[in-house]
Amino acid sequence: MTLMDNAYNFYEKYIKRTPSKETELSAGSKYGDEHVKETDDIVLTPEKRRELAHQSPIFMKGIRKKSMDSIRAWFEIETQNGSEPIKVDTDALRAFEKRSNYKKKLYQAIKDSHIYGDGFLLIQFDTRDRGVDFSICPDPMSEPKNVILLNPAFITSVEYLSEENKKKDLFHYVYDDGEEKRYIHPDRIQHVMVNEESNSKLGLASIDILRNTIKSKKNVDIAVGRILSWFSHGLLDIKQYDLEEEDQKKIKAIAETHPSVWFHDPEDFEIEVLQPEAIDPQPFMDFIVLNIASVLVMPVHVLTGIQVGKVTGAEIGFADYYRDIKDMQELIYTPLIENLYKRIIEARGRQWKYNLRWNTVYVDELGEANIMEKRTAFITEAINAGLITVEEGREMMNKGMFELDPKVVPRPPSRPEPSKNPFKAKEEKKEDEDEE
Repeated sequence: MTLMDNAYNFYEKYIKRTPSKETELSAGSKYGDEHVKETDDIVLTPEKRRELAHQSPIFMKGIRKKSMDSIRAWFEIETQNGSEPIKVDTDALRAFEKRSNYKKKLYQAIKDSHIYGDGFLLIQFDTRDRGVDFSICPDPMSEPKNVILLNPAFITSVEYLSEENKKKDLFHYVYDDGEEKRYIHPDRIQHVMVNEESNSKLGLASIDILRNTIKSKKNVDIAVGRILSWFSHGLLDIKQYDLEEEDQKKIKAIAETHPSVWFHDPEDFEIEVLQPEAIDPQPFMDFIVLNIASVLVMPVHVLTGIQVGKVTGAEIGFADYYRDIKDMQELIYTPLIENLYKRIIEARGRQWKYNLRWNTVYVDELGEANIMEKRTAFITEAINAGLITVEEGREMMNKGMFELDPKVVPRPPSRPEPSKNPFKAKEEKKEDEDEE
């Protein structure tokens, strides 16, 4: 062995590093700012987030459903004092929704927030704001006229334009499409974040949390396809003595029509074909689907659909799911929409004095009836057992489960004293029949 051989072996064994499978998912130095989107030690580029998302149809189905369910029933405008909303105000808001196609664009921004971590809607104002740089705060008297969807792949960081802004925590979104870098004032942006983190100005993408899960699903899909391709047609072992070149050509023509073929001369060598034991992929798929449903905060049966004959208990899962939807509406979407609508009303010289009331989203009439039936049975049993009061039971009928005061000792409802004579009821019934 030469000196060069020793040097080469030393390099291969101790110095050379085989790139990991995660390398292709890593971003470049562009994402080194303090406000980058990070998950562990791997940073995914926006392009890789989109690519991974599209490799998992069930993930895309989940985010489409969750996003659409969040806005499907939409909302009503109601006054804070319970009076009828002023028609000129509601007409202005509905005109804005129709003109800008706001509901559809908000739906897309919610989907973007799952894939990229953030969804962005750029607010366009009236002529009063024409020609004003995006980095400048819009005139309070400018009325929002439209919203435009921005590509989240072009907004991956925020910056403070001055030390004074940093002290006031006034940051600007950095829009960089590779050709031009722009700074956008936050008052011009509707920023949708489904997964918000306190240590970042940008959201956390669901795809970042699921990157290993979706890669695993891709591998399972490929493995299942290969197993079916290799073994579903059976295995052909063709033996021919004194195998000549012409014979090989004929057998190769047969092999091209079959995925798994061995041909050989048994006098020269033997081939033993071992039938492999197929692994059932269902448990692995169930685990992957459970992870996706957990990140999207939805029951598995909502994500996959309920199988016929397995409806028991699913209605309660639906109720919990839509209760989570309502929480997201009130905590995430209501502040964004109210801020936008308030600016529309105040730009017209009027005062904002309204609230948003989200319309209830029901599974369907049959599902809602089943939910009420199960809830009624549970509440009745709890009251009879002395665990809750009638008032608490009625509140559960309206709102579902809530935290009970452990110090309260409810009394069970009064019941008629049972008759000491077990035959009394029958005797009374017989007397009634005799009188008739």
